[in-house]
Parts: sequence; C-alpha cells; structure tokens
Amino acid sequence: MILTAVILNHSSWRGRLQYDIDYEDVITFLDGLKRYRALVDQPQANLQFFYQYVTDPPHAPLHSFQAAMAFGIFGIQDWAPYASNVCLLFLFLAAFAYAARSFGGMAVGVGLFFLALTPLAYNTIAEFRPDYPSAILTVWGVLLYLEFLKKRKWHLCALSGACYGLAILAKPPVFLYVMAIGGGPFFLGLALGWRESRWGGVVGALKNSWPFFAACALVAGPHFAVAAGKIYNYIVLNQVGQDAHLWAFKGGGLERVFYPLSGYGGWIALGRMWRIALTLAVVAGCAGIMLWRFRKTEALWFLFSTGLIAYSYCFLVINPHMNPYFGITFQIFLLFSGAGLLGFLATSRWGLWKDIAARGVVALILAFVALKAFPLPIRSEEVTKGPRANKEFLQTANRSALEILRKNSHLPLKAYVMVSTYGAISSHTLQWISDKEELGFRFQAVPYEDISNIKKLFSGDSGKNRVDFAIASEEGVFGVREELPNAQTSGPLLEYLKGHREYHEIGRVSDPEGKAYIVFSRKPRPSRENAP
Repeated sequence: MILTAVILNHSSWRGRLQYDIDYEDVITFLDGLKRYRALVDQPQANLQFFYQYVTDPPHAPLHSFQAAMAFGIFGIQDWAPYASNVCLLFLFLAAFAYAARSFGGMAVGVGLFFLALTPLAYNTIAEFRPDYPSAILTVWGVLLYLEFLKKRKWHLCALSGACYGLAILAKPPVFLYVMAIGGGPFFLGLALGWRESRWGGVVGALKNSWPFFAACALVAGPHFAVAAGKIYNYIVLNQVGQDAHLWAFKGGGLERVFYPLSGYGGWIALGRMWRIALTLAVVAGCAGIMLWRFRKTEALWFLFSTGLIAYSYCFLVINPHMNPYFGITFQIFLLFSGAGLLGFLATSRWGLWKDIAARGVVALILAFVALKAFPLPIRSEEVTKGPRANKEFLQTANRSALEILRKNSHLPLKAYVMVSTYGAISSHTLQWISDKEELGFRFQAVPYEDISNIKKLFSGDSGKNRVDFAIASEEGVFGVREELPNAQTSGPLLEYLKGHREYHEIGRVSDPEGKAYIVFSRKPRPSRENAP
C-alpha cells in the first residue's frame, strides 16, 4: 500500500497523472466507466449490464471490470484505476513468494525487496494496460502447472487453467500469444510423458491435463462465445491486415535481440538495472548446474527458472510484432531468477567467512539496485523537463477544445465529433472527459484511410454527412503522433474543411508556438420555415 501511494504521488507530479489520461490507458477507462454506469445508473441494471456485454463485448473484459470496480470504490477519478493496481502488485510479489517458498522466509524477503525496486513494480502501478494482469496471471498459471507436474494433484491443474483463462480475459486478442509464451510447462509435461512411454505417455499427459483445459474453457469460453468475431477481426487487422505494418518490428537483428532487455521494451520493466538482472539470471543458471550434485532442490529451481527465461525469450524474439509490453512475462521470469539467487545467497550456510562474503555481495547488489531505481522514472521527459508552457498546454488543451464544443453545441441529440489526429488533443481523451462529466459528445479519430475516403464522411452530397464538429491539427502542432497514418491526412483534411461550404471555424486551441488545433462546426441546415 505504501509503495502504491508513493508511485501514485510521483505519477501526479512526474508521470501519467500530471496531465489528462491518454492512449492506451484511456481506452479501458472508457469501457470500465460504461460498464460501471450500466450497473448503477440503468433501470434493471443487471440485465442491462449483460445485454451490453453481449451486444458490445469489451476489448479487455478483466481489465474493464477492474476499472469499473475502481470507479465504484474510489469514485470516478483519474487516479482510481491506478490505485486498484495495488492488487496486481500484490499478485506479482505473491507469485515470487510462492515460487521461492522452499528457500525460506528470509530468502523470500530479500527477493521481494529486490523486486520492489524494479521498474516493473513501478509500472505495474503507474500504467493501466491489460498487458500487466495478463502477464502476471500467465506467470501464476505457469507456476501452478509446474506444481501440478510435481505433485499430480488435479486442483493445481485446474487452478493453473483458471489463471490462463483469466490471463486471456485480460486481453483476449492476444490469447494465442498468452498460451504460447506460457506454454513451457505444458510442453515439459508432454516431454516427460514421451520419455515415460512415447506416444502413450503423451496421450496420458493430455488426459491428465483435462482439469486445465476445462477450467480455462469455463473461465474464458463465455467471452469468446459472444466476442469471437470481434477478436478475429482485431487479430486480422493488426497481424496481417492494413494496420500490421504499424506493429511490425523495424530494427535490425541485434536490436531485436536486445529489445526486451536494453531496448524500449526492456526499459519499461528493467530500466537502468537490465545488466544486473541479466547477470543475476546467468549466474542463477550456472548455480543450478554447480549445485546439482549436493543441493538438488535449489538446483532444480534455478534450472527451471533458466528454462522459463530461455523459452519465453526465444518466442518473444522470433515474434514479428514487437509491442513494448509483450515481454513482461519474460521479464518477470528474469527478475524472479535474480531475486531467487539473491535470497539464496543471503540465507545459505557455507561457513563463516563464505557467509559473510555472500551476504556482503547481496548487500552491495541491493544497494546498487536501489541507486539505479531512484529517481523514479519520468514520463514524457520532453514535456516534464521541457518548457513549462508545453506542460501547461497538455494540461489544458483537451478541456479548452471541449469548452469550445460545449458553447457551440445546440443539438437536441448527442453531437458527433471527428478528430483528425492523436496528439495533445485526442478523441479518446476528449471522450473520457466528456463521459466523466456526462456531456454527451461522441468522439472518433479519423480512420487510417486515404484522404478521399475520409472526405466522404463530411460530404453531404454523398448522403454520409454525420459529422457535427471536426478538430483538425495544423502541421507541426505540438504533441501529434506523427508516426500514425492519420497524421499524414490531417493537413489535406484541414484544407478541405476550410473550403467546405457546410463547415466553419468556431475556435482554435493554440500550442506555445502558435500552431493550433482548429475546431469546425457544421452549419445548421435552414429550417423549412426560412427556406426560400
């Protein structure tokens, strides 16, 4: 709880909470708020909630449920979902305590202290992305399945399957990835069955795992029953469809190898201590070999850790799509291995002088990790450490645009607003503020399409004019994500709107350099009474 409070305070000063919630956290905020209000505001709330779930399945159901619960407990506040992440931090640390319990309580304590200093612990609180619960629950599934292979108790197998099911529900479109990167223990079970009696052993291993499959299906199956089409379309669009190039890794071979360690994907979880984490994991693997003859329990722990690291890393590196958060499961295994080694060295008995030396090394490593952990990570250094005017602009831009819309909206129904780019002003952030304050606007970002198709959305002649307001960004305006395709169509759209007979400018939100996000309104059609 204390660590969560420290991180939230830092976030409001130097992290995500220093300005309005933006991509990608805000997507789950919006869905969680919608589900929460369906439960508390609608007549026949329970029926309404389930009807909404079936007709409009959430993108990340488990995470949306977490957000909805946070709003119910803490109120509809920007910080509420982040505060609820304390549960994820607990699950993260508890997973290590469970995995390393054979080392003894003091060893676990040393490992937990190490883990609490890692950027992964910080970002588990500071980010609200479904990748974190998905990875943490996958790790729990792995640990429980390994325990099942050891003890052959069916309830462990069922609990493992339930954890995998929950990991999938955290982010259903990546369910294949969850099953693959967490599949090491399952393949180990098949290998053990093959070793025992070839194909008969493999079939036996599959039969013995029926509680795993049953529990996973019971937990995740109902969502797939109502959202299969949505999940399929998302996978096709982002893996092989028109948006696949946005997520494809564009670096060279060496960059790919180090991306989950020292690259951007590694920086999020390992930060400046990635060399320490990697070194500890390598030493842990060597320790597993050296301890094999006389301390087999500890040796197996280190060797299994090394195997999980190697398996998850290989799958991660060969994956053609490199989302920075795909590597969290691998990074958890990496950190657990190092934490286990530190706990083992701090509590083992080798003789007086060897014990003193081992504990001294552990103390030095923990002190060095603590130095590397602080100061806490800063989000958007170009804003946080840049000119004060940039930060002030980010803190006010969306509300300024929303105020312009509010003053000019006289429609009896919800006004529909198209936003040309993702930037300091974005459709998702505007939608969050509008929904939170119940203003009734509907926002959408300009789709990733050719400008000729985008223009059709504004063309009254084609009968497709449904855009009441538009917000278009000038070239070079502060905060626009230039790497996204709609940044390329924003300029042509702006010129089109300036010359459009049915739209006129009603206001602008200017950045510190004078460049602006320009707000347009569709001119009301003349009533029949005033028509010539």
